[in-house]
Amino acid sequence: MFIIRQSTSTTVLIGPYVDDTDFKTAETGLTIANTDIRVSKNGANIVAKNSGGGTHDENGWYAITLDATDSSAVGTLQIHSVVAGALPVWMEFQVVEENVYDAIYVSGAGIGTDVASILTDTGTTIPATITTIDTNVDAILVDTGTTIPATITTIDANVDAILVDTGTTLDTKINTIDTNVDAILVDTGTTIPATLTTIDSVGDDTNTKVGTIIFATDTLEATCDAILVDTATTIPATIATIDTNVDAILLDTGTTGVAITAGSLAGETVAAVSGAVGSVTGHTPQTGDTYALANGTAGFVAIDTVVDAILLDTGTTGVAANVTQVDGVALASHTAGYIPAEDTSSTQGVPFTVSTTSNTLTTCSTNLSGTYTVDNTFINRTIVWTGGTYAGSVSFIEAYAGSTGVLTFSEGVGVPANTDTGIIF
Repeated sequence: MFIIRQSTSTTVLIGPYVDDTDFKTAETGLTIANTDIRVSKNGANIVAKNSGGGTHDENGWYAITLDATDSSAVGTLQIHSVVAGALPVWMEFQVVEENVYDAIYVSGAGIGTDVASILTDTGTTIPATITTIDTNVDAILVDTGTTIPATITTIDANVDAILVDTGTTLDTKINTIDTNVDAILVDTGTTIPATLTTIDSVGDDTNTKVGTIIFATDTLEATCDAILVDTATTIPATIATIDTNVDAILLDTGTTGVAITAGSLAGETVAAVSGAVGSVTGHTPQTGDTYALANGTAGFVAIDTVVDAILLDTGTTGVAANVTQVDGVALASHTAGYIPAEDTSSTQGVPFTVSTTSNTLTTCSTNLSGTYTVDNTFINRTIVWTGGTYAGSVSFIEAYAGSTGVLTFSEGVGVPANTDTGIIF
């Protein structure tokens, strides 16, 4: 579809006009009057082009002038032409308002400058310096908790940021970091300066204020849970839960199991199993079997969480290659004989014959129902009438009834008669 300026004379090419007997030879000597060129402005009734006919350019393409009258209405401008000796020709144009056309297509159009002015007027301009952008991004990351700083230069600066974000006040005297904090930083792979002062005990008052921070920060509990999972700092109380957890994982993932040998599991070294192997079926332990983590930790990490992470990281979970149901619902197969309305390869160049005398200016029964049974198969297609009342005319299809073969189309020059013929493009 081509774009033209409203109420403005524009020269365009239409075609190609080709011979209506061999359907390929370019017609270069046609006499085309303005009445041979029919236009519809934004869906209005079809009328003759206002003035001037067509002049051959080359290869069956003809230059025509769409004057200010032809382009007076904003919207779709549809053109079709039927000339003796040639197949019908049709084209579409989009008419846009003058100021819109000029803003986009006129030489030196200032749409970029206009956008910049709008941004300035509304205060949506990007900060002038990278320093301002960096500050804003840092604030967003801190507020949303979506990142951990790669380097923590001072604990005081981080605590100050937490106090500002949560609106909480604490005693200003912070001297050292607790041993537990050191362990968390090591587990999470966070780097800190080699020398840290220790936090002086501030008594029960500090505990109360820390509790205030927890309640004031909506996302703190979820964040702590994620840290505990990522650092594997939570473990089951007894080895007895391993069997239940593994069974649940195998059921959830549909996996037959993951072999684990002496090595590393989520940061923990797994010692080799000693003693008799025992029966796999039924999980029967054997006398002399021992199970322990090489680092001496009292129990194993939460098996369900760790194995889920392993399955995700190793790509051992998946979806069956052949899926016949989604959430318990069977997938329907394609309907035999269905032809989508936009499948132009199936509905281009389809001949038909009018099969009854009970027709109107805009409808007719055809012999298509036995082959094309889906409603609206031919919607938005074009009929080129080849024989009978409409011979040499063009109609635009607005509806199609698959059960009866009835076509509904734009009003033409007369009522189709029984045995009239046409081709659908």
